[in-house]
Formats: sequence, C-alpha cells, structure tokens
Amino acid sequence: MGFLQPVFLITDPYLNVFRRLPLQIGGFDLSVLPALFLLNFAQGGIAALGQEMPARGARKITGDIWERSAAFASRRRDSFLPTLRDGFRSVRKFAADRV
Repeated sequence: MGFLQPVFLITDPYLNVFRRLPLQIGGFDLSVLPALFLLNFAQGGIAALGQEMPARGARKITGDIWERSAAFASRRRDSFLPTLRDGFRSVRKFAADRV
C-alpha cells in the first residue's frame, strides 16, 4: 500500500473534515458521500463561472427542451407499449404450451 501514500496525502485532509460527522453505520464509513457531493457541487459551480451570460431579451431554451423531451417520451412510450403487449402474449403462450 506504499504506492497509495501520495493519494492519501492529498485526500485525507479533505476527508478528515467529513470523518468528524457521525456517519458510520454498521461499521461502514459513509463520510465520503457528503464529501463527494460537495466536491461535485463545487465543480459544477466552478464550471458555470466560465459560461457566457445570455443576451438581454434572449429566448429561454428551457421551454423548447421541455417540449422536445415530452415529444420524445411520448414516441418512446407509444413504441414500447406494443412491444410490452407482445411480450406478455409470448409469456402466456409459453405458459400455455408448458401445461
């Protein structure tokens, strides 16, 4: 485990902050979960700092994305349901053949 010492040297100071919290359940140390959550949150915030602000009066893209995703979900559901019904028919036919 000597080759992991540099990793421990970097990560332990950050993880020790969260290890003080009572997050040990059944012998498992769950302190890494809030540590990763906070790290992910900070990473997203830092990445957002580099993005450009939309021009004043620019159309919001949220509605367009919502409409496209709803249409996609509807098409997917419509194509999935016949397949599901065919699957149930196959199972019933297989069960009837076995009896």
